[in-house]
Amino acid sequence: MSVTVNSYSNSHCHVSRVASLAIVTIIAIGLAACSTSEHDDLVDYVSGVKAKKGGRIPPLPEFKTQEIYNYSVNEFRDPYSRIGKSSQLEQTQISTSELQPDLNRNKEALEEFPLDTLIFSGHLELGGQAWAVITAPDGFLHRLKVGNHIGTNHGLITNITETIIRLTEVVPDGLGGWFEREAAISVKE
Repeated sequence: MSVTVNSYSNSHCHVSRVASLAIVTIIAIGLAACSTSEHDDLVDYVSGVKAKKGGRIPPLPEFKTQEIYNYSVNEFRDPYSRIGKSSQLEQTQISTSELQPDLNRNKEALEEFPLDTLIFSGHLELGGQAWAVITAPDGFLHRLKVGNHIGTNHGLITNITETIIRLTEVVPDGLGGWFEREAAISVKE
């Protein structure tokens, strides 16, 4: 039995291997050429940080143990019970103010916004009447005069000049009543 080796296929495999090796070599050289020293500073920084010696962490502070307090029901009053009506503490917490805002009045457009969100944009005088131009947080312009209400605290406009709107607010006093306080909005330039 005789075996014939085809020299053409043998040489073809050899050329194909050399070509593949050449392509892989060219790609490797190309990739090596593409890796520039663009991040050398980052590599240097990381190396510097790794080379530093670690610092010493201070020990945790020692906590003092708190003295345990035993509450005896017999010695003190119940902290959850109401104080009697005759006590002076409850008598001082009742408001003596008779001032009330008109809660049945229809609210005006700018009473839904806090004063600090309103911008005094301009001043007009028409027929001897002073008007203030206010920009609301929703972006709409409003024209107001003395007597209009503004702000969330029942503010009544009392005076309008070229630079300031003065008003009187009626706010809760924290004791079940109400009190008046003065407020103002200055023109924004």
